[in-house]
Amino acid sequence: MAQALQAKDPVLGTLFAIVLLDASIIGAAAVTLSTSYAFGDFFGLKHSLHRSFRDAKAFYTFFTALVVIAAGVVLIPGAPLGVVTEAVRALAGLLLPSASVFLLLLCYDREVLGHGSTAAGSTSSPPSSSPLC
Repeated sequence: MAQALQAKDPVLGTLFAIVLLDASIIGAAAVTLSTSYAFGDFFGLKHSLHRSFRDAKAFYTFFTALVVIAAGVVLIPGAPLGVVTEAVRALAGLLLPSASVFLLLLCYDREVLGHGSTAAGSTSSPPSSSPLC
């Protein structure tokens, strides 16, 4: 895509490449941060970007380790990055239906969400139109 835009106008190709790089950096940060938050939450550790490194050492250490591991995988010479990307996309596609059902059930859980739950004002149960429910 960048090469096609570059052929039309050199500025468009360069701009597309910069935007694509920015999007990949934001995506990598979002995935590693959400994994670090889940790790901290699961193990009952202090986890927040609002805390100092001294206050949340495990969170920042795990986040840094994830970034280093991801960078190491990408920098391996001759690594089949296309296969890795397709494997991650396939795994995400397999996990999405169960995650969607879990989130739907979570929306109706008054114990977790309290007054913010979807069922807070009603006595109805979660919709069962999904073939998985």
